[in-house]
Amino acid sequence: MDPSLTRRLLNHLRVMRGSRSARAMRSVVKARDCLAYKSFINKRISVVIAVLLTSITILCLLYVFLNQEPVLKLEYGMDSIMMVLLITEMFYGAFVFMPCCNKPVID
Repeated sequence: MDPSLTRRLLNHLRVMRGSRSARAMRSVVKARDCLAYKSFINKRISVVIAVLLTSITILCLLYVFLNQEPVLKLEYGMDSIMMVLLITEMFYGAFVFMPCCNKPVID
C-alpha cells in the first residue's frame, strides 16, 4: 500500500479525533495493515502452489511428448514453446526462495 495514503488517512484521523467516524476509520486502517501483513506472509505460499501446479503441467507435456500417439506436428511446436515458458516460470519461482535474489524494495 502507498505510504503517502496511510499518512493522509492518519492525518485525517488526527483532525477528527473524538468522532465516531474517526474510530471507524482507525479500525479500517488497522484492518488494512493486518491484511497487508497477511498477504506478505502468504506470498511464499502462493509461489509454492504456483511452482507445484507448473510442475504438474510440465509432467503433462512430457506425457504428450513421450507417450501420446499420434501427435500433430503443430502440437509438437506449440508444446515445445509452452515447455520453455513453463520451465522459465519454474526458475523464477525458485529464485524467490534464494537469498541472493531477494532485494529490498525501494519506495
